[in-house]
Amino acid sequence: MSRERELGFASLKTILVLVILGAAVFLGVKVVPLYFNNYELQDKMRDEAKFALTNRRSEEDIRKIIYKEAQNLDVPIRPEDIRVEMGPQGVFINTEYTVTVDLQVYRFTLEFRPNSAP
Repeated sequence: MSRERELGFASLKTILVLVILGAAVFLGVKVVPLYFNNYELQDKMRDEAKFALTNRRSEEDIRKIIYKEAQNLDVPIRPEDIRVEMGPQGVFINTEYTVTVDLQVYRFTLEFRPNSAP
């Protein structure tokens, strides 16, 4: 009988580990793309800020480029949410947005603040 209990405990432990692993994968599938898209948008902001003066782009041109990239990445911002500051030290671009993640049993909000600062 002791052997049967050990086997039962081992299978329960295996199921628990699989459930936790499955939950981690599910969470990763929902959350990792949001962070990746934020990183991609921030990378685009840095590139645009770095070359904006060389390419002679206006604030509005930069805003349109960043907004188009945000749309491609499904980042929920509006053109007026993108702030572009041109000064003697260079160009600075930033924005803020939030994304609600729905995990069926729990919802939470992620706040992102991508910018062109190095």
